Amino acid sequence: MSEYYGVDPISPATVAACQAAWAQALNVHPSLQFYALVDAAFDEAGFAAFLQSFEGRAASLYAGTELSELDSVAPWLLELNTNDPAVLSAQLQQLAQLRRGRPMCSFLGSSRGMDALRLQFRPRIHAQADDLRLILRFADTRVLETLAHVLRPAQMDVLFPPDTYVWFPCRREGQAATRQVADDRPLPPDDAVLHIDPGQFAALIDAGEADLVIHALAQQDPGCFGNGRPSDVHAFVVEQLIRARQHGLTHFQDLEAYCMAALAGGAAFDEQPSVAFAIVEAGRAPGSLAASLAALPWLAWKQAREHSIDGLRA
Repeated sequence: MSEYYGVDPISPATVAACQAAWAQALNVHPSLQFYALVDAAFDEAGFAAFLQSFEGRAASLYAGTELSELDSVAPWLLELNTNDPAVLSAQLQQLAQLRRGRPMCSFLGSSRGMDALRLQFRPRIHAQADDLRLILRFADTRVLETLAHVLRPAQMDVLFPPDTYVWFPCRREGQAATRQVADDRPLPPDDAVLHIDPGQFAALIDAGEADLVIHALAQQDPGCFGNGRPSDVHAFVVEQLIRARQHGLTHFQDLEAYCMAALAGGAAFDEQPSVAFAIVEAGRAPGSLAASLAALPWLAWKQAREHSIDGLRA
């Protein structure tokens, strides 16, 4: 996977906020046990090393399924130590630092024991979209943040039953989402499968496109995003993808080239006449935008950058 993510690192303040949120949840629901839900795919080697020193129970959600050979990239449940606040704080800090602090874990509160909770999640490692049976990577916090916006309440109850407390960090550091325990809603059957309708499936695909572009650009040039805040990079790419589609671009290579050009020439680079013409031509020949932009004279790029700077000043 790419070394770059359009997700802000978790700060110590966010870790402290998580622990405070857990304390509040426990005060209301004393029977809850505290778990971490970790996406090992973010940092296979780092998570494997973490498991060797982790003092607690840990289990892959893929264990005992047809995906068991993928344990190294599976969602994992970790039973956290809540008896000692100092130990719990240390465990949370260690989890927060995996993959250089990129959020790869959510936190769950449940009155169910470790084995019961793992079995409850087993049917949720897949989702059904019409005739497609899909692996649902809900432990990836980028995916979970999107699911929280796309799924209806009843569908969220299938993914995280109402007796489960959920806290997870969002893409922008300092922002988090919390789902409280709701005793007033019925529990779905333990074997319930999450069904996603075509509109939701399309929304999930669209939401992941910016991360795919970020991954592709970082693979080509690891330093292309400079020192920009990762969540701002993601927001910038999302906006540029909207502009690219307004130009009629749909081919992924063209979308990728458009975003790279926007990074180099500024957000309004496409308003320079020669650049605009190259984009129109690429719309007629999908996959050709990178070559068309590369053929433009230096003066065209100079004008594009100046136009973007003037636009920011205005």
